Amino acid sequence: MRASAGQILKVGIDGNANISLRHPDGNPVKDASGVKGRQFQLPKSGDYMIDVNSADPTAFELNVDVK
Repeated sequence: MRASAGQILKVGIDGNANISLRHPDGNPVKDASGVKGRQFQLPKSGDYMIDVNSADPTAFELNVDVK
């Protein structure tokens, strides 16, 4: 997901899964690993990666808002 430095990212997931967020350089965003939802002010411009993780196959709904 492409975003600019300073934008606010709100991300959340419904279902039996967790999300992890990575910076454009591939490093994990602090406090954004294995969570159900978070809000962040993005420090860098670029393509952020949202990973969805689950121990078993599952249905989920991912909600993403960038402002």
